[in-house]
Amino acid sequence: MTDKDKRISYNVRVAKTIERKMLVSSFHRLVALGRLEDYQYVGMGAYYFSDFELIHKSLGISRMTSIEWDVNEAKRFTANVPFSCIDIKFGEASDVITELDLSVPTIMWLDYDGTLDSTKLLCIKRYCADAVERSLLIVTVSAAPEQIREEKRDERLNKLAQKVGRDKIPPGTTERDLPSWGTACVLQKIIDAEIRETLEQRNAGLDDGDKVKYRQLFNFIYADNVQMLTVGGILLSQRDTALVDDRLFKDLPFIQTGSDAYRIRVPVLTLRERRYLDTLLPLRDKLPVFKHMPNSDVEWYKEIYRYFPTFAETNI
Repeated sequence: MTDKDKRISYNVRVAKTIERKMLVSSFHRLVALGRLEDYQYVGMGAYYFSDFELIHKSLGISRMTSIEWDVNEAKRFTANVPFSCIDIKFGEASDVITELDLSVPTIMWLDYDGTLDSTKLLCIKRYCADAVERSLLIVTVSAAPEQIREEKRDERLNKLAQKVGRDKIPPGTTERDLPSWGTACVLQKIIDAEIRETLEQRNAGLDDGDKVKYRQLFNFIYADNVQMLTVGGILLSQRDTALVDDRLFKDLPFIQTGSDAYRIRVPVLTLRERRYLDTLLPLRDKLPVFKHMPNSDVEWYKEIYRYFPTFAETNI
């Protein structure tokens, strides 16, 4: 958890909440591979534990670990733990991962707010080196382009190389690839390459039937206030690969197996407008054109209405 976490309530970030619900809806599909209750969840709960609450209540997972680095805030973390089944481990994530029991199927969400760097890549490597088949890895990082001075040549590219290592930069990447959402595209490639390189090393010398493969499922971009990227997928044995490829996640519209990202756009609609649209959904075809509502917002809402959060002020 960083100082930024202390200023942000993760419960009211709309795009983040939509992403969280989309992820959990995909986790439900894992029941085709085994009992959801047999999974463990490892995340970064901060003070809010929003993902922990949703995953425990929705999936029934009771073996849960939250990784927190700020031991000085231990009392506050402990005071906000919503369930007794959540264990908090303090320390750098790269060190904590080596202490985890990864012999059981695991859903790990490395939910950072900072940009990608060599320490985060080490976390990815250590997890993928030991996680068993049917485990998932999700990584969230800031994808905001670096602020640069116009007179500095290749400044964004050089800053990225300093953070992740020059050898991690995808071949052919130039400064022109990094403005706007281009940074997210480059970071997705770096994360994907780290996962696949680690598995290639892990699989060296193994028979095909014993090798673990990676299937990307998630490639989200969104911005509540800062541009963010979430990339991840599932580790599979040879026997499970065909099942996942053929049908397991196929009908979920946000599943992205390549470099093209799914952008979570938050429609600007009133509660009354959303309630009216709900009465028309689900709908395979385009929704009618409404004079009083922007058509783009209507179409975005049609895509994500099942995951759209409802916030309300109340006295408890």
